[in-house]
Amino acid sequence: MDIQTNAASGREIRQLWTRKQTQEFLNVGRSLFYELLKSGVVPPPVKLGTANRWIPDEVEKAITSQKITLDAAEQNEGN
Repeated sequence: MDIQTNAASGREIRQLWTRKQTQEFLNVGRSLFYELLKSGVVPPPVKLGTANRWIPDEVEKAITSQKITLDAAEQNEGN
């Protein structure tokens, strides 16, 4: 995630991702992206007016959590 600091106020400015940027991060096409969103693997977007934006940290955490769950399931299958 890109974080910039506004020199005048000292506040951090965090970038939000568009659907396309989120798809590119996940390396998935549009249809699979919407399936992942519907199934809850990808967190819901933040609404800014009519625009949808995703918080990069939340997307990364959701994917990491999903990977940990899949890894645990694979290990249980081996027992």
